[in-house]
Amino acid sequence: MRDVGKIAIALLVVGAFVGMVSISPAVSAHSGGFYTIMLRPDSWSEEIQPSISRISQNDSAVWRNVDNTNVDNGDSENVSYHRILVDMNGDGVFNGTEDIQSENMYFNEMFSITFNNTIMGGDVETCSSVDCVSENTYSYVNEVHYENGNVTTRQGAVVVSPHIDNVPVVEEIPEDDDTLLMIAIASGAGAIYIGSSLVKKDEE
Repeated sequence: MRDVGKIAIALLVVGAFVGMVSISPAVSAHSGGFYTIMLRPDSWSEEIQPSISRISQNDSAVWRNVDNTNVDNGDSENVSYHRILVDMNGDGVFNGTEDIQSENMYFNEMFSITFNNTIMGGDVETCSSVDCVSENTYSYVNEVHYENGNVTTRQGAVVVSPHIDNVPVVEEIPEDDDTLLMIAIASGAGAIYIGSSLVKKDEE
């Protein structure tokens, strides 16, 4: 009985090894993070930094106004502020019913959008493979208001890639690929050899 138990253990080890070869580890889902976009004065070389932001589904894009050109010194009519207008449906119009607009953002104020399926209308699908590379691009306008009613318009974009669902990814083995079969045969032969060796050792 002791010999049979040892052989059974050896075969279990082989079976576990073959299973690990055929199935890759589970891929972690993306819970969401924050990506800050700086809105700077016109005097900077990069007025929007970065102008093209690349994030993942469920991330939040956070626009922060760091433009202190004209801060509030008691003259509210001349205070500079920024506004964000996002074209969510890609029709080239930034103030439509499906689009998103911020309030006036004064110095050091922020505006954020979480790009989940509710906001994106289900356009970006959850993926179950690391090979999923589809993405959506949302253009936006940053309207900068300066004193005396002067307005500067800047263009930017947010590129949203889908996150990977938390599921095991099974690797497909081509029909003409006998690698897995050869591994199984070799492992089985090794198990039989180990089992027979243990039996001989006990008999001695």
